[in-house]
Amino acid sequence: MYMIDHGFNQENMQEMNRALLIRLLREEGVCARANLAKKSKLKQATVTNIINDFISWGLVREVGYLVGKKGRRSVGIAINNDDYGVIGIQLARKHFGVGIYDLSGNEITHKYIQTDLKDSPRQVMDGVLGMTNEMLAGCRERKILAIGMAVPGPYSVQKGRIELMTGYDGWSDIPIQEELEKKFSIPIFLENDANAGALAQ
Repeated sequence: MYMIDHGFNQENMQEMNRALLIRLLREEGVCARANLAKKSKLKQATVTNIINDFISWGLVREVGYLVGKKGRRSVGIAINNDDYGVIGIQLARKHFGVGIYDLSGNEITHKYIQTDLKDSPRQVMDGVLGMTNEMLAGCRERKILAIGMAVPGPYSVQKGRIELMTGYDGWSDIPIQEELEKKFSIPIFLENDANAGALAQ
């Protein structure tokens, strides 16, 4: 019989509930608090408290009334896709791309650069840093909350480095996580490209 060998503290549960509601809002587009409670199976009070936090942070907003069964009206909630965004970076053996996306995952802008295996990892990483900086500098209309990067090959979370990129030596010497954190001072998330693709689905 499977046994859970650890508990979840209140902060962990709160983060999971917040992530669940954001995912539901991304799927639904516009949704009432009562409908969010029904779909998430959370208590109405829990949903209300989390949504109130989101509103105070500017992550979501009320967008008018929705008409439900029997003509009942409720306030619609939607993700704020106008004021915030995230940067996504994809690194591959022969190219890299950098894009800005709103909080629902819609592409705002994207640039794609073909690379050559003759280019050193240092040259490619400098290109990634430079393009990311260019994207940030040109994005005056929205606040960028985080950067996510998908990388190939076995990736060490502890070291913040690619352990191996087939046919392309030298990437294990580049501290990708550290360099991004020092350069941009916003939350950085790195993931193996296969795992990132699964998360996106």
